[in-house]
Amino acid sequence: MDQDIVTLRKEIDELDNLIVDTISKRVQLAKRTIQRKKELGLSVYDAEREESIIKRLQLRVDASLKDKIAVIYECIMLGKN
Repeated sequence: MDQDIVTLRKEIDELDNLIVDTISKRVQLAKRTIQRKKELGLSVYDAEREESIIKRLQLRVDASLKDKIAVIYECIMLGKN
């Protein structure tokens, strides 16, 4: 196989590992946030917060990725419960 492809795939694999590690850390922080909200008697679900997260992140990507970012983050945020 072409060495450039091998090198590029290795970089992609490293980024994939970083993404998974980062998502796992985010989920753990979200769980801690949920626990704290419960301790304080606050509502766990905050639609405005989730919408603001998605909008903020969509500003960081090209137009072609905006819908994909929304789908990805909706899935990630569903996993925090």
